[in-house]
Amino acid sequence: MKSMLSIRQLRWFLLLTVLWGCARKPVTTAKPAVSYAAEDRILFTQITPHFADSLILHASRVTFVEKVKKGWDKDLSFPHYSRTLANLTQWVSQYNGTPLTAHSLETLSTQWGITTPWIIQTYLRTTGANPQEQVTWVREQLAHYMETHHISHYGFYIKTMGKEQLTILFMQRRLLEFAPFPKWLEIGQPSVIFGKASMLLDSIEVIVHRPDNKIERRFVNMFPDGSFKLAMKFCEKKKYSGRYDADFIGYNREGPVALARFTVACEKKSWPKPDKPEFFRSSVPLTAEGFENQVMAKVNMYRRKMGFLPVHFHKGIHTATLSHAREMCKKLKLMHISPENGNPQERLKAAGVEKVLVVAENVATGDTPTSVMDAWIASADHRSNLQLPRVTHGAVGVCRRELVDKSVVYYAALMLMSFEPASAK
Repeated sequence: MKSMLSIRQLRWFLLLTVLWGCARKPVTTAKPAVSYAAEDRILFTQITPHFADSLILHASRVTFVEKVKKGWDKDLSFPHYSRTLANLTQWVSQYNGTPLTAHSLETLSTQWGITTPWIIQTYLRTTGANPQEQVTWVREQLAHYMETHHISHYGFYIKTMGKEQLTILFMQRRLLEFAPFPKWLEIGQPSVIFGKASMLLDSIEVIVHRPDNKIERRFVNMFPDGSFKLAMKFCEKKKYSGRYDADFIGYNREGPVALARFTVACEKKSWPKPDKPEFFRSSVPLTAEGFENQVMAKVNMYRRKMGFLPVHFHKGIHTATLSHAREMCKKLKLMHISPENGNPQERLKAAGVEKVLVVAENVATGDTPTSVMDAWIASADHRSNLQLPRVTHGAVGVCRRELVDKSVVYYAALMLMSFEPASAK
């Protein structure tokens, strides 16, 4: 199947959203808010070989969650506690509150068996230990992201570091529920995914990237209540052994949204080994223009490496990408369809770009050009866009945003396209 997107058959793919914050540091002499039992210790080697999760609270977190719920706004539904997300926050606590890059969080999600890899991460440091401060902060963060990002699940961990306490909170929006599914299969082992979709979705498409570099696409047949049973063609024969990536994309009147990802290996030996975590760096930040130039150079370097021609800069495309990057930056949100400015072709038309044959868009957030490019290459669908053979022109738009803890994050939008003959300017 040709990996090409026409104007009438656009597919936009949402990349991992990573946000973080750092709150004030009150001074107090109170006792620690939570004392974790030895049974809560999490080791990477203890990770389950399945994509699975549990909503059962860790015993040591029950009292804390009850306090958070006591002051909860009754008009907001309270998100579900995710045991797997909580385990991941505890494992990440070994890095003492250093935010991880989007690429690292996506990789860790797969390793830990989380099917929704798009994680919002946020941290609180307090001097001394103030139980109510931690409870209030977690409540406020959950309420804020419930209203702005419609989160559905969360997990947290509190770590004492001398006189300081570190609270790590991870959150996600999940629009699909799945029954446990193995992360690796034996050759010839049947594979069926059982799940249930949110009623907010009109349809779901599955895009499978096979070990032989072929792409399979199919729509999911759902029952009226959103439940489905999907037989997958993983590891049918020895010659098809390797790694499969299955991306679930949902559609409704607001456009497409990335729902979940399954990485499935044929035999355990094919399962990808965990990468060394990457962190947001506090080096001297680039200007937005410098960031754009480096990302565009990396895009063309990658295309040459893969045997494709580089794309030429186009001023009109840059106008559209820059406008979109600034809107994402303002809202602290990655998106392909803007409530104000519409979808990619509508934004291009507003920028005076017309007579387009092929268009593809990637969006990302990161702290360095390398982290943005690595995230696109790691994502099968974004990688497919980078490898479109017939695109001839493109541009990257970037917005630089300084957060409350003085760290800097960049929002990047990339468009690659080709024009009707004799229409490129």
